[in-house]
Amino acid sequence: MGGLFFALVFVGAAPALASSGSEPQPLTVEGAAMVLFDERQIEGPGLDAAVSRHLTLSTWAAAYYDVYSGLELGAFVAFDYGFARTAAGGPGLDVWELDLGLGVRYRFADIAFVELGWMPLMLRSDDSRVDLPNTAGDTDGLFVGSRSVAWLLGFGVNVPLSDSVALLLRLDYRIRYFVSRGGEDLAGGLEHGGQSIVPRVGVSASF
Repeated sequence: MGGLFFALVFVGAAPALASSGSEPQPLTVEGAAMVLFDERQIEGPGLDAAVSRHLTLSTWAAAYYDVYSGLELGAFVAFDYGFARTAAGGPGLDVWELDLGLGVRYRFADIAFVELGWMPLMLRSDDSRVDLPNTAGDTDGLFVGSRSVAWLLGFGVNVPLSDSVALLLRLDYRIRYFVSRGGEDLAGGLEHGGQSIVPRVGVSASF
């Protein structure tokens, strides 16, 4: 999916580059979403055959301000909601994740951008992960993320639709660790790591 998305990004960028040239506007507000499906192997003692299938609506909203010649600072929120089902079947289990972050972005020719984000607040609810209790033995609390492994790398293209509105095509790589659940550290000092590559399509507006 990532390769196809990159192809769409560069195809979309071609007419945008040809039509760019309007006066840049400092504030950009954007929103995007994508429906994703993935299948995950859960590894661990007695879990070699456990497979978790996820169907997720992944959403994104951000605001960035140009502070100096294409260098932008801003904040973002990523919210994923879906359900997980094990390979053995059974009812689907709700899964959601909320990531709040701060970012720095560099924009090229007011069309393409690269972005680095840090997510100091990450919350995740995943009832399918009964294999990850906290030190009190509970498996029904929220996962809370580490602030040291909480990074986002983004790449995107804005295809102009008007002077201030553009079609947004973006691709994100997120790496984050969750270190506690229900207010207590994970049992055994474990860290629940996660990486994801997420394409999204949306709209951005400049002011």
